[in-house]
Amino acid sequence: MNQWIVLPVAAVVAAATAFTVSTVAREPVAAEQAPAVRAELPTEWSTKLDALAERNARLERELELLRQAIDSRAPVQPELDPAALDGAVARFFAAQRSAGGSDESVAHAAPAAPAKRFADAKSAVLELVAAGGFDEQQGLWKEIREAGLLDEVVAEYEARAESDPKNPELKVDLGQAYLQKIFEAGQGPEAGKWATKADKAFDGALALDTNHWDARFFKATSLSFWPPLFGKQGEAIHHFEILVEQQAGLASQPQFAQTHLALGNLYQQSGQLEKAKAAWQQGLALFPGDPELAKKLEMASGN
Repeated sequence: MNQWIVLPVAAVVAAATAFTVSTVAREPVAAEQAPAVRAELPTEWSTKLDALAERNARLERELELLRQAIDSRAPVQPELDPAALDGAVARFFAAQRSAGGSDESVAHAAPAAPAKRFADAKSAVLELVAAGGFDEQQGLWKEIREAGLLDEVVAEYEARAESDPKNPELKVDLGQAYLQKIFEAGQGPEAGKWATKADKAFDGALALDTNHWDARFFKATSLSFWPPLFGKQGEAIHHFEILVEQQAGLASQPQFAQTHLALGNLYQQSGQLEKAKAAWQQGLALFPGDPELAKKLEMASGN
């Protein structure tokens, strides 16, 4: 079965079928006897029978849809939100800029740079590598998509990673290129394929350097945008928790605040409010000037 088919779906079908059967009378009444039997029932029971019949009809419709989904092998793609993922990563790069004295807003990316004419995919990649920051890089990616060069640029990143397989940086770059393909695919069936390829690229970087901050951050961030039915949120939490531990042994950097923010957000989404507050509090203690952490704590406290 295609890996993007939800594996428990067959079990859902079986359970729903069992539930439907269990609600049917064990000794069915013949159709011609049904009106007479029904007339003898109290009004309350008759109403319940109507509700039961409606529920069974709905279950049958849902079962048919599930069977069709299994038969069609229709791929299910993660619903990654490009704007949200861009925003999360933008905050990371904005924090890096702030270390150099920049006071640009972390919530908004600057307008794209004037249009460039790329000679080919290699020149486009060189522009991306030489980009001065997140804003400029995202502007370049936009131009690459508009120029119809995205597939060629992704292929170029693949070639670069293959040419130096022991370089974790190139695998992180490749993972980010794959994320661009997800944005292009939108909610189409190709999104799942590219999400998996991006995740494997980040895994490849971490296999070479388990302390590679960018690789783990991008992996955890992208996993956090998968739909809950894939169960990726727990994995994202795990990687953010590792980052918190690793950051404790490193010289403080502004982008580290984003780890505490994202970890708290995921705890909150999973119903672990006390853990969420603790994550935000820990982050704010380390980065007392961070407005997002302060706002999260204020909202969690009901102020």
